[in-house]
Amino acid sequence: MDSLYIHIPFCRSKCHYCSFVSQAGQESLYHRYTMALIQEIKIRAEKIEPCRLKTIFIGGGTPTTVPLELLSQVIESINHSFTLAGDVEFSLEANPESVEYEGLKRLRQLGINRISFGVQSFNGAYLKQLGRVHSGIMACEAVVSAAKAGFGKISLDLMYGLPGQEPKDHRHNVEQAVNLPITHLSIYELLIEENTPFFTAQRKGFLHLPPEESVVAMDEISFDICQKAGLTRYEISNFARPGHECHHNITYWQNREYMGVGAAAVSYENGVRSKNSVETVEYCQLIESGQTATWEKEQLSKEKSFKETIILGLRMIKGVEIQALVSRYQIDFKDFYGGMLGELKEKNLLNWNKTHLYLTPLGLQFANQVMADLV
Repeated sequence: MDSLYIHIPFCRSKCHYCSFVSQAGQESLYHRYTMALIQEIKIRAEKIEPCRLKTIFIGGGTPTTVPLELLSQVIESINHSFTLAGDVEFSLEANPESVEYEGLKRLRQLGINRISFGVQSFNGAYLKQLGRVHSGIMACEAVVSAAKAGFGKISLDLMYGLPGQEPKDHRHNVEQAVNLPITHLSIYELLIEENTPFFTAQRKGFLHLPPEESVVAMDEISFDICQKAGLTRYEISNFARPGHECHHNITYWQNREYMGVGAAAVSYENGVRSKNSVETVEYCQLIESGQTATWEKEQLSKEKSFKETIILGLRMIKGVEIQALVSRYQIDFKDFYGGMLGELKEKNLLNWNKTHLYLTPLGLQFANQVMADLV
């Protein structure tokens, strides 16, 4: 166990596409939640075998919505409760409107060495459409301030396939991103999730997404611009300068163990996936009363874990390491899936060599289809 995730479910506003467990307008809970979070960090640290954390990720929500003095207490609690590797990757999610230079400098001093900004777009019209509260100028200023504050690892998130968006609009976004002092870029296609304003709007016929050929063109634009800028695609939606890949997310994609702390946080330990209560107040009540915050548990069978390891691993451009797969499960992937693999290979969606099972360039474009076949 060498990866820790901390969930802070607060935001300044709820985006129209967001299905994550996050809340706006909950300032009265900030202090109470922080104290509960610190208590769970302490309890979880006492229960696990001695380990050295290699990756820590504080996400949400927007962690930097919480006042810096409270966020500092969470970070100090992590540093006090766990042993950190000398080269630990300590990531924090932030939105451009929720940070300023002095605060960023303080976060860097506290040990945060990687910051990830949720930008999504530099275009004011699209930002308003998405329900974002920052501007393109604020996004640029936040990235520059983070670099000035000493962050050597800066990531930025963009979205494409937005209602009314054309490939030229996406090109402008990506070009603007790579001209900033970033070391990592995540570019996600907009997916319409249930229980979101976008889902409701789409069902009522008010939301019109770009045609598939435009979305494919945007994906190709991302790859072309990032490649020329020295950012290598290492996962379906992620590009990085050499040595700046997000190692915490690689833990997920390789289906390795991790610990989750906070409301709605998920853990994967000893073949068991568990999830904390998704209700913030209930989470606080459980921790305050000395109970576990775990809401549900699932013991994964060897076959289910095997399939998940393949499906998650295929998100990586290198794919799934075959020898590691066999050593972990004693299952041959060709025997397990039978003729289905041959069909996917014949369609030029999937391939393998002596060391890896991987998606082809065409397979990356239709990854969701391939994953659905392999579930």
